[in-house]
Amino acid sequence: MSVAIAFLFCLFLARFFYIQVIWEDDLNARALDQWTREIPISAGRGNIYDANGELLAGNVAAYSVYARANAVDDAEGSAQLLSAALGLSYEDTLEKLTDKSRS
Repeated sequence: MSVAIAFLFCLFLARFFYIQVIWEDDLNARALDQWTREIPISAGRGNIYDANGELLAGNVAAYSVYARANAVDDAEGSAQLLSAALGLSYEDTLEKLTDKSRS
């Protein structure tokens, strides 16, 4: 009986080793695929010109950043990083990150 338990334990350890060491790269790639995604950006719309060839309406690239205030742990640090990276006011960014009513 103890030999059977020892054998099963060895099988368990071998399987654990196989998953942790041999499959490591594959499992890391799968995990990354589950947590990241690419969002396709559709092509821009056509420009609108008047009869003289002057541009009336064109395309402008616009990006958005989203943060849930109730999920931010370090609002001051996050506001400092975001304001520096995005060229925004630190005070406005901090106010938006701490306003729990908007989340």
